[in-house]
Amino acid sequence: MDLQKAFDAKAEAVLNERYSHDLAVEGAVSWLFGPVTVTVDLVRGKVKLKGYPAIVDHLDSVALEIIDNKSQAQRLSETGMLRLYMLTLKDQKKYIEKSIPGFEKFALFYATRGSRAQLLDALVASIFRFVFVEKMPEVRSEQQFAKRLDEKKRLVETMNRLAGLIAKILQLSLEIEKQLAERKTETTQYAITDMRRQLDEMLGQDFLRSTTLEWLEQFPRYLQGILQRISKLGQSRDRDVSATSIIARYWSMYRSVIDKEGGSSPSEQVIEFRWMIEELRVSLFAQQLGTKLPISEKRLQKAWDKVV
Repeated sequence: MDLQKAFDAKAEAVLNERYSHDLAVEGAVSWLFGPVTVTVDLVRGKVKLKGYPAIVDHLDSVALEIIDNKSQAQRLSETGMLRLYMLTLKDQKKYIEKSIPGFEKFALFYATRGSRAQLLDALVASIFRFVFVEKMPEVRSEQQFAKRLDEKKRLVETMNRLAGLIAKILQLSLEIEKQLAERKTETTQYAITDMRRQLDEMLGQDFLRSTTLEWLEQFPRYLQGILQRISKLGQSRDRDVSATSIIARYWSMYRSVIDKEGGSSPSEQVIEFRWMIEELRVSLFAQQLGTKLPISEKRLQKAWDKVV
């Protein structure tokens, strides 16, 4: 154990010397790098390590740094590349900030959850992410970066699409909050608490930044599912209590992984499991709305086995 600790300490010291590597670049606001390889070899004395170059977001610039974990480097690069696209396309970013259809109206819907500025920043970043980063191959050269910038023609279309979606989501959330307040009784308290927690988890302050477009587009159906559940409160309490217990068990499993990872970006398997829980909710509480994929407790358990 002591030898392992000593090696880890040396490895960390090597990796902390990031800017001594030939690839490293600081303060970039456009593509200032050569080709970014998948790995680099680091040698400091007798310590030999494999490092992973990453484009790292520093808000007003990006840097090319060497990371000791491949998955972490990929996640950092997604955020860093997003920043680089926004820095490179300053004029397009300013246009979007001023042109999101209906923004002032649905910013009011969002007021109970966050500020206007927070919503605007998250919306603009999401529009750029959906156009340039999400579901797209990694960019590792200046030529690939220049070619990816051609996707800017999709910015306005994506802005309009996302604006309509977010307006619908936030309007539904307000209606849910209103109905939850109206239907609160001693016998429905358990269900009200569960639905309020569900809503808060779906629409946390980082929901736009942390949700892919694929799953964000399912939010209206999930929210309609909550409304349908509210409308049925009191009709079949035993069934609702049983379904609530089932969801609570799987949600606890999901949270155990998220808490263990301590703020790190979850894996694709964890993300899929999280949204499968929402699909199971629809199946249990609002089956007539249908699900995005075949869902059952058995399928959810299989997905969990992939997580652990």
